[in-house]
Amino acid sequence: MRTNFYDILSSHSRAYPKMTAEDYYALAYESEYGKVYDGDDDVQTLLDELDKVRSDALEPFTVTIGGGYARLNLAPIKKYLSADNILTLTSMTEKCGSGDGLERKVSLIRRSGVMGILPMNARDVDKCDGKPEHSPLYKRLYGASYRIISADMSPIIPALCLVSEALGKAEKVTVAIDGRKASGKSFASKVISTVFADDVDTGKLIISDSFGSFVDGDHDIKLYFDTDEESRKMRIVELGGDVAWAKYESEMRPKEDLYIEKFEPAINCDLVIRT
Repeated sequence: MRTNFYDILSSHSRAYPKMTAEDYYALAYESEYGKVYDGDDDVQTLLDELDKVRSDALEPFTVTIGGGYARLNLAPIKKYLSADNILTLTSMTEKCGSGDGLERKVSLIRRSGVMGILPMNARDVDKCDGKPEHSPLYKRLYGASYRIISADMSPIIPALCLVSEALGKAEKVTVAIDGRKASGKSFASKVISTVFADDVDTGKLIISDSFGSFVDGDHDIKLYFDTDEESRKMRIVELGGDVAWAKYESEMRPKEDLYIEKFEPAINCDLVIRT
C-alpha cells in the first residue's frame, strides 16, 4: 500500500530536521521517478560510492519515500550485498512518474512551507528545479548514499542479508519460506532467487516457498512471512475475486490454523518478516 506523500514529508521532516529546499526537492523527485538521478544504475559509480561510504550498522536498511519506493541505504547494506546485488534490486524496481506528478509534490512541499507545516525554507523548493541533489549540510549530517528500490522489497532486505552471510560460510544453503496464503512468500522467493541467481543456478542456494515448508526437511534459514488479514484478503480477492476468498476460508485456512497451532512457525524461525 502506498503511503500518502504528506505523511512522507512529515516523517522526513522529523527524522531529518535540517533538510533544506534542495533536500525536499530530491525527495519529491525520487518519490516520483524511482531513481536518484539519471545514470544511478552505473556499476562503476556505485562501486566508487560503496568504497567511499563508511559502514554503519545503526543506519536503517531502508527508508520509505512514497510513490511505492524506498531508499536502500548503502552504509548498512555494503557489508552484505555486492554492487551487482544492489543493481539487481534496482533493476527489479518499476520506474515511472511524470512531470505533472513531480509538480504536484513540489507544490505540496511549497504550500506546506508557507503554512508552517514544514520548515520555512521548504517554500523555496521551486528554485531547485533541475538535477536532484542533496544539500552539503544534509550530506554531512545524515549521509546521502543510497539507491531506490520498490517499497515492497524493504521487508525482504534483512532476509537477503541472512542469505548472503550464509552463502559466504557454507558450500550449500537451503532456505525455507513459510507463511499463510498471500503473505508474500512467492514474491520473496523471486527477489532472493533473482539477487542470488548465480548461486541458484549452481545449486548452492535452494529455496522452498510453500506453506508448511518448515517441516519439509532440514533448512539452514527459516523465514516466516506474516501480514494482516485485510491485506491478505485484498491480495486474494484481487487475483481471484470473492469466490477465491470464500474458498480459502473454507478449505485452506483451517489447515493453516492447525499447522500454526501445532508447529508455531513464527517462533521456530530465524526471521519473521511482516509485509
